[in-house]
Amino acid sequence: MKEMARETIRNHGLSKVTVDELVNEILPRGKASVPESIKTDLLKAVRNFVRSDIANVSIDERRNRNGNFADFK
Repeated sequence: MKEMARETIRNHGLSKVTVDELVNEILPRGKASVPESIKTDLLKAVRNFVRSDIANVSIDERRNRNGNFADFK
């Protein structure tokens, strides 16, 4: 990623490249460099964490301001 950033800066020129241009050029290549299996494992871990966190929330904490239950899936 660092080398990609350097390459982009060299191509655009240090004083001409913006942070947005740098991010827009590097982000897709960075995302593509992460293996699908890692993305899948990370997504599963986040889902499991959220589910376990929701299970530990009391019934009163689930109520929103209108007295209705918040949408927890």
